Amino acid sequence: MPPGSGYSVAWESPANIALVKYWGKMDPALGEQLPANASLSLTLSRSRTRTSLRTGGAPGSLEYRYGGRRRDAFLPKIRRFLERARALHPELAGEGLSIDSVNTFPHSAGMASSASFFSSLALCLACWRRERPGGGGGAPGPGGAPGPELAREASLLARLGSGSASRSVHPRAALWGRGAPRAEPFEPHPVFRDYRDSIVVVSGEPKAVPSSDGHAAMGAHPYREARLRRAGARLGVLEAAMRAGDLDAFGRVAEAEALDLHGLMMGSGDGAVLMLPGTLDALLRVRRFREETGVPAHFSLDAGPNVHVLHPASAAGRVRRLVEEELLDGGRRRVVHDRVGGGPRRL
Repeated sequence: MPPGSGYSVAWESPANIALVKYWGKMDPALGEQLPANASLSLTLSRSRTRTSLRTGGAPGSLEYRYGGRRRDAFLPKIRRFLERARALHPELAGEGLSIDSVNTFPHSAGMASSASFFSSLALCLACWRRERPGGGGGAPGPGGAPGPELAREASLLARLGSGSASRSVHPRAALWGRGAPRAEPFEPHPVFRDYRDSIVVVSGEPKAVPSSDGHAAMGAHPYREARLRRAGARLGVLEAAMRAGDLDAFGRVAEAEALDLHGLMMGSGDGAVLMLPGTLDALLRVRRFREETGVPAHFSLDAGPNVHVLHPASAAGRVRRLVEEELLDGGRRRVVHDRVGGGPRRL
């Protein structure tokens, strides 16, 4: 659509949970938003951001609303993303943009809300580029998932707002940071295509340290090189486990990486502690449950206090009872029972 024509598009995109974590960035001289180590994630289903984009209005104007209400505090982050995107695609410059989004899960609480938001916004922008006159087409119809070309373009764009967002454009699982700036789909063993993730929301408050600060702190971290070696070795183990359906090896890597992430945060700068007492209690209860029952339930964490209890679909009933009877602090916490999903879709 030509500038000022009032083009509109909407996508919803899921959060993802990284199993081998991306933590730390390459030198910006090598390119914007490139990870210091490769990461592998599961794409979730119910934890999603729905984003609509409209063009028109004053040239270069930008409005952002969350759930219909203006949220000017988030505008600097969106502007920074758009500046980076325009460096790749100059045709994005000059458009007035109005953006509205809403999450189906707590915002800024260590549950990768930036990943689902920026991946959905990147899909909207990629559609606008393709559907305007001379753009080449190739976007799906309403209700459709992104085709391979659109997913690759959106992944490349999404990482400019949030590195983790590059993975959210792919269904089931995604690998980012191995030889390409965009994420690539990863096809796991069938047991992981319906894997479950019960997310215990220990706190719905915004996390104390933004992920961008944590990534920046890795540049001078005393354990940086050892961390990169560990991440590379674990990624090889995890890839093999997810292709073979080896739940024990999968879980060992997931838990080790979760603890490593928080250990790195505690060992950098002023020592950021993002776990809460309820976080540690939940981790210990998940481990005890696994040891006592043999059920392959394992924990993971994002850069926040909330606990992801990962388990196969066959164990969903038993894990649900564990969560609801032991991890919700008498109903004072909430849980999101999620699962691996099919990726973004156009609304």
